[in-house]
Amino acid sequence: RRVLFRSADELALLPGQRERGLLLVGVLHSNHGNYRLASEAFGQLLESNPDGAGLQILPEELFQGMGQACLNDGKPEEAIRHLTRAIELRPTAERYAFLGEAWELQGDLAQAGDAWRKGIALDPDLARAREGLARVALDERQPQQAIDWLQPLSVPNKLTSSIAHTLKRANSLLGDKGAADQWDAEETRLRQAEERKRALDDIVKQAPQSFWALALRAHKFASEGNLRQAATLLQTVDGLRKLKPDGYKDPQRFLDQLIESVQSGRPLPSLDLVPLDRK
Repeated sequence: RRVLFRSADELALLPGQRERGLLLVGVLHSNHGNYRLASEAFGQLLESNPDGAGLQILPEELFQGMGQACLNDGKPEEAIRHLTRAIELRPTAERYAFLGEAWELQGDLAQAGDAWRKGIALDPDLARAREGLARVALDERQPQQAIDWLQPLSVPNKLTSSIAHTLKRANSLLGDKGAADQWDAEETRLRQAEERKRALDDIVKQAPQSFWALALRAHKFASEGNLRQAATLLQTVDGLRKLKPDGYKDPQRFLDQLIESVQSGRPLPSLDLVPLDRK
């Protein structure tokens, strides 16, 4: 990670490469959640290249990146300006969703609702927009309307803890304690699952060549049907384990089950078996 950031900074110092380097710096910081530094890098780039022309990405992608960085850094006015430019160049459902969130942060729920409805017109299942409109409905004391907005998302493969939380609030306002309690339990379950997924993602992001990061990448390859790459990675992982048999605790035998699944073509083991406490 440090090498990547250093290389990007060095690229920005080379003659004729400043803009490419700044773009890379901004993207790297965004990917790692450093939104203030990302917006600073994108801002320097736009100072010298206001139209975002001639870069490795399209201008609208740069404006969206800048807008999202500003939004996540708590600067809604700047986010609105850049996201609007991105939409003017090429409107997408995702851009309208982020624009709605920027207007919401700015305190203008009417503009937020307008942006979210435009996003849903392009993608009826746009989760960010439906969640936003549900929040607005709750603010207006319209709990049934909030439930209606979220109905397409209240299915297992789309449900998140934030959706469950909003549905809990809506049912509570309707006076349906039974439904509110059910959504409360579902919110807790989903939040725990999401926290676990973030923890696993962090393993891969922070130490991509570590034992468990390699095992997780092998699982991902296998889940995508790329069994050859999965098997290659697992040979490396198994080799590391044999070199240090007591160094990698695996009480649920995740790795053994993963190797067997890749070799036999059987269903993959659940990532719930990966030990998060690896000390």
